[in-house]
Amino acid sequence: MGTTGNNEPTPDEKANKETDRYLKMMGTWNDSAKETSKLAMAALFLPVFFMEKVTGISKNQKVTEILSGWHIACWVLLALSIGLSITYQWTVARLMQNAINRSSGIILFPRIQFWLMGAFLISGVLCFVYGAYIYRSTP
Repeated sequence: MGTTGNNEPTPDEKANKETDRYLKMMGTWNDSAKETSKLAMAALFLPVFFMEKVTGISKNQKVTEILSGWHIACWVLLALSIGLSITYQWTVARLMQNAINRSSGIILFPRIQFWLMGAFLISGVLCFVYGAYIYRSTP
């Protein structure tokens, strides 16, 4: 331990321990953002798979005959989720660098980015499900 006289850690040791905890925590949140981005990228193919496999669209048929506004909303929301995942990962990298250097810098509202990223992912999937339901229920 430190040299404060009673085996307590020095202020620098305390700060280093807190920085290590912070870096580990932010790394975990960053991993969650990476997984969310992977899920959103995979979900982008849901409408395409739906059109090809479920609706039985032929190669000569126009996609716009099957594609609904809900599917377009799905793609837009999933793309926003991916974009927010990227900006969130960049923000986390900046925050981690600031913690290592013990400095401050631009903070792009990481909590808002993270929760909007998840909300857009869920909303995109729900738009796909609703669009598929509407397609299946129309004669």
